[in-house]
Amino acid sequence: MNADLAGRAALPPRPRSRVGLGACWVAALFWSVTPSITTAAEYKLTAGDVLDFAVAGSPDLRQSVPIDMDGTVSLPLVGEVMAAGRSLPELRAAVRQQIAQKEVPQRTPGSPRGATDVIWPDQVSLAVSEYHPIYVNGDVAKPGEQKFKPGMTVRQALSLAGGYDVLRFRMDNPFIESSQLRGDYEAAWIDYAREQARLSRLHAELGSDAPTPAADARLNPPLPTDLLGRIRDTEASLLKVRNADYEKQKSHYTLLLAQQDTNITSLAQAHDTEASGTQYDQDEFNRVNGLYKQGTLPMVRVVEARRLMLLSATQALQSQVELDHAKTEREVTRRQGETIDDNRRKDLFSAAQDSQTKLADIRARIQSIGDKLLYVGALKTQLGQGAGEQPRLTLFRTGQPAAAVAQDAALQPGDVVDVALKADQSGMAASAPAMR
Repeated sequence: MNADLAGRAALPPRPRSRVGLGACWVAALFWSVTPSITTAAEYKLTAGDVLDFAVAGSPDLRQSVPIDMDGTVSLPLVGEVMAAGRSLPELRAAVRQQIAQKEVPQRTPGSPRGATDVIWPDQVSLAVSEYHPIYVNGDVAKPGEQKFKPGMTVRQALSLAGGYDVLRFRMDNPFIESSQLRGDYEAAWIDYAREQARLSRLHAELGSDAPTPAADARLNPPLPTDLLGRIRDTEASLLKVRNADYEKQKSHYTLLLAQQDTNITSLAQAHDTEASGTQYDQDEFNRVNGLYKQGTLPMVRVVEARRLMLLSATQALQSQVELDHAKTEREVTRRQGETIDDNRRKDLFSAAQDSQTKLADIRARIQSIGDKLLYVGALKTQLGQGAGEQPRLTLFRTGQPAAAVAQDAALQPGDVVDVALKADQSGMAASAPAMR
């Protein structure tokens, strides 16, 4: 049989059997309905592409085979073939060359056992059923992977991605967001004005001890004059109340010290009187005791003089204790009065530092909200005016540098399209709030 095949190979092609002619018509029909792509001759197959292999007249040989990561594809009757890096026509020609004039068992009804058919090149079909996907990234509604179809353009890929989306990764609705941000912006400035007025009031309470205010504390909030006036009047009233309370406390301790001074003076006078009485009773006891020793006075007079001397000494000692206690209480009161001043200054310094820190935090919050308003204003301008500037479309293709493309540019499998919408700077400037 091998010799016969060799002889037939040297002869002109033999006429087709009925089965072979039918297979030719099937193959011709298959290729007539297979879609073509304009870049078919340029596109090089790569891993991930899926090939449809078929032999006319042998349906059991039809298979869909993906190209492996190593670039090879395993086909019936051929085995592994390097597919990556080849165009589809090149691979098809190579497969047809390897599979030409191979024999396969006949599958037609009534075929004798062991009968075979010879496979001719035009019976073999090879097509791409599924290409490597493309990817669309950036300012589109549905970024990510997309199935490639022959003849696909950038415009079609953008349509499948849901079109441009200026709101992606930004916010739900720029008009609602703008209203909320403006409310937050005004509230932040009100907080700033209140803290600024509070810091001014703290400086007024500290007087000459006040620290130098931070530079941003001297900024003027963009708020209505009447609102700023009410805030300042509130702090001015609070300053009056705090100063009045402080003066009351100082007056209380001043009065208490005066009362204690008066009490100390009275106790000192009483102690001096008691001391004089004690000295008199001591002298009287000495005189009576001398007369008793001379025998001119009885013992009863000596005992009485001694009792009076001891009583006056005890009273003098008690007055001394009371005087010392009064002096101690006055010293405690004096220290408490001084502590009021010290604690007040410490509290005011601490509050002033906290106020300066809060002013810096509020300033940062105002700047952040202002930046958001600037951005939202640009989005509102774009939404109100339409598409605005054309988006920037960048194509990334394997083996080629990134390049800007138009919407009608043809795509190839594996391409990556990056979409970037450019903001309208004039709209942003017009929508931004004033930052003083």
